[in-house]
Amino acid sequence: MIRRNIARVVSLPLACWLVGSGAAEPTPPLTRVAEIRQLSRDEAAKALPVRLSGVAIWTGFSAVVVDDGEQSIWVPIDRITKAAAGGLRPEDCEPGSHLEIEGVTDPGGYAPVLVPSSIRR
Repeated sequence: MIRRNIARVVSLPLACWLVGSGAAEPTPPLTRVAEIRQLSRDEAAKALPVRLSGVAIWTGFSAVVVDDGEQSIWVPIDRITKAAAGGLRPEDCEPGSHLEIEGVTDPGGYAPVLVPSSIRR
């Protein structure tokens, strides 16, 4: 009985280490609008990492539409703080501005969107 309990106590850390060493690799960021747009609502809700470079083609009070040269996507800039955006305001993202955006996916209202954590012009 004691041997069995000792074996369990000794094997538990080993089992935990084996399980922990098989941890999933971090998800590489999505870099194209097409990759984001093809996500299902459930996949987009997982807040997958995104690193996108593109041109602002439309700007409103709370969002900007960014085109990566192939497709466009809605970026709700009202969800980002001014400090995280590097001091950018919606009017700084005027059409024609080249933007580099880091953020995560979100299911959006009609199609997946990119919720930014940082925007650089």
